[in-house]
Amino acid sequence: MAAQKQSMGDLADSIYAMNESIAAADAVTENLRNERKALEVRLMGEMEGQGLDQVRGQIATCSLGKKTRYAIQDFDDFSRFVLRRKALYLFEKRPAQVAVKELEEQMGKPIPGLQPFTTQSLNVRKRT
Repeated sequence: MAAQKQSMGDLADSIYAMNESIAAADAVTENLRNERKALEVRLMGEMEGQGLDQVRGQIATCSLGKKTRYAIQDFDDFSRFVLRRKALYLFEKRPAQVAVKELEEQMGKPIPGLQPFTTQSLNVRKRT
């Protein structure tokens, strides 16, 4: 049996309906993540309170881990340090899209070392 050909309007409606289904599933997932986070906070608090760094259940083992992360407190100080040491590798290697576009418009020419590319997307909205 051949599949019935859908009109472009039918395809748009199908995409919108799928977005609604995904939004409903995302709401369930978000709720589950919030519940899991609450359990994690509770377990970590109890472990720290008892001086434990690892606990075991019948199917899971949980251990406390720590990572040091860095946040820029003073961008001017940090950028001077980076430039003085020629340590540009301390920055993430991706351009700020909006800033690049604005600077290119100001200069009237492309920024050296960057390659623009275009992505295509489909915007889906409910009809009014």
